[in-house]
Amino acid sequence: MQTTPALIAAALALGVPAAALGLAWPAWPKLAGAKPTTLWIAAGLVIAFAALAPFGRWSLLPAGAALIFLALTDLRRFSLPWPGLAALALALALDVALHPETAKERLLVGFISGVLLHSLRRWSGTPPKLGEGDAVLAGLAAALTGWRLAALMLSLAAFAPLLLQLVLRRKGPIPFGFWLSLAALPAIYLATS
Repeated sequence: MQTTPALIAAALALGVPAAALGLAWPAWPKLAGAKPTTLWIAAGLVIAFAALAPFGRWSLLPAGAALIFLALTDLRRFSLPWPGLAALALALALDVALHPETAKERLLVGFISGVLLHSLRRWSGTPPKLGEGDAVLAGLAAALTGWRLAALMLSLAAFAPLLLQLVLRRKGPIPFGFWLSLAALPAIYLATS
């Protein structure tokens, strides 16, 4: 599919606010309870992702910004905001429009991953150990990466925090959305290479 001016305008219209939100969000302590130094972490993540994303899939830059926003929010609040998930869904829609040759396969993988995580959420007890946002994020992230990397991304997001808790000998809740967002960033990069 050839890139049209309308798709470029859509990418800019989505990417600029998503990147601005990803960069500016930590500076609003009332919104997220974040420390000002978190702004530098967010800025570094956005810049690193922008530098690593190959030009052929530049449409994933808005997705990277949305994932960084979701990761930092979940780290601070143990909650994934629906506007952030909606921004990620719009970024996925843009990427699917620009790369329709793999759209069916990636959307099917995303659907299966979302249903799988939603089922795990229902079976995890009362109250559920996984949030509804985690299941939605898993589906969206898997659709961005495709079937080759979705299982690896989900496994890394599940086992990395458990290993970290084991090494540090700590117990407590895990912000799964944070780990899933971080695992999705390199998975998206690898999916584009």
